[in-house]
Amino acid sequence: MVTATAATQLFPGLLIFGAGFRIRLGHSWWDTQDLALLSIPLITLILAIWCLARANRKQDGRPYYQPRGLFLELCTAHQLPLGSRWLLWRLARQLRLRRASQLFVDPHWFAADGLRGRLAKRMPELLQLRDQLFGHQPLVQLGEIAASPSVVRE
Repeated sequence: MVTATAATQLFPGLLIFGAGFRIRLGHSWWDTQDLALLSIPLITLILAIWCLARANRKQDGRPYYQPRGLFLELCTAHQLPLGSRWLLWRLARQLRLRRASQLFVDPHWFAADGLRGRLAKRMPELLQLRDQLFGHQPLVQLGEIAASPSVVRE
């Protein structure tokens, strides 16, 4: 068993706690051991408060900008399987959309004229997804929507 005197001999920095933070004659007020003993709990406390504040911010429902998160939430809301989500994500990448969630707002992105490669071969699946998201719309309506000035490609 370690006694108090043995502990202070092993860790002389513990003497500052026994002195009640009084000035010790002949010694400097703060040495490196004292700073280490006091800084570790202080840093731990600061990190714990920071982690709690960060977790609380996410739970508060405050708006924060996460385009991928919005895309995934829209996919979940529409109950899309993983394959359909991946197909929509690839479509957004090929069309160079900055936010993939635009696919849920503008049905004209599903038009076949801009598609190439493997994605063009999967056009029937894309049209089925478009019909699932927006209901059946003839391609004439899609052309009118594509010509509207509200469409912005970034």
